[in-house]
Amino acid sequence: MKKVTAFLLIVVFIGSALFSCSVSDLQYYTAKERTPDSANLDLLYFSLPVAICHDEDDLFILDSQDNEIRVFSKSGAFRYAIGKKGQGPGEFDMPSSMDISGERIYISDGGNGRIQILDKKGVYHGGFKVLFWPHEILVLSKENIVVSHLPLKKSFKEKMVHCFNEKGKLLWEAFDSYLSEDAVYDTIRNLIFLKKSTGGQFFLMRRNNDRLIYHMSRSGDVIGQIELSKNYPLKKISIPTKRKKELTVFCWTLDLAGDEFFMLIPEYTEDGDLGSGKQIAIVTMEGKIRGYIDLPERLNKFVVDADSIYGIDPDYRLRIFTIVKK
Repeated sequence: MKKVTAFLLIVVFIGSALFSCSVSDLQYYTAKERTPDSANLDLLYFSLPVAICHDEDDLFILDSQDNEIRVFSKSGAFRYAIGKKGQGPGEFDMPSSMDISGERIYISDGGNGRIQILDKKGVYHGGFKVLFWPHEILVLSKENIVVSHLPLKKSFKEKMVHCFNEKGKLLWEAFDSYLSEDAVYDTIRNLIFLKKSTGGQFFLMRRNNDRLIYHMSRSGDVIGQIELSKNYPLKKISIPTKRKKELTVFCWTLDLAGDEFFMLIPEYTEDGDLGSGKQIAIVTMEGKIRGYIDLPERLNKFVVDADSIYGIDPDYRLRIFTIVKK
């Protein structure tokens, strides 16, 4: 009996030591806010911002309700706007996402059922129609444009990720939708994220009920999986559908900068719902948490650029932060 007790004490001691080491290895950061260099503060507010991207010099923020892309310097100074509501070249109807590749901007023009290609000044350079409402868009090359869509009220499984060339030729389809007897639940369950990797590859993540990040090839094949560390703080929420169902939320939104994922951890609201959070987990390519960034405000969307975070808060205002080690 004494031997068993001693053995258990040793196991507990070793486990505690390993846990202490893993916690002590974590890096903790805070996001220090910077005042945007904008002469007109009203331009920092949006009606319905759905995407934020950056290149070496500027920020590009897509507003689905205003049907325009506003361009800012990285200091927050407004430069110009692209687009307006319409069906013509360079015009949008409820766009849902965008991506930047070289000197081109690729836009998921949802209401018009098409993909548009513009230069950074808004000059039209082509596009093509799609047979669904385009959602996320990711440009691996001029000949590999990855577009996702969200199945709505379907009675059968369908592919959610499609790849086209610039002429609109379908190259491949991948990733089956989740299907149950509840359309509302399925819509939430089928939300996914797409992020560019290196070498023309990309990552795909389900927003809910999955701890895996799928590494995808240019041809749409799964070439690897990253399992998220078990100490990542997943959040659960009940969906009030016909049959009450529970979702485990992976993250609210995320970005990929360098070789690390920056995942915004959701938080419970006062009424028990789940919303955006004020803490970002930094996750390695092995799925381990390297550290956390504390934010002074909740963010709905953000991008990371070196030591800067550019985000959109719940009031739909552009916020700029510098990442500082605690």
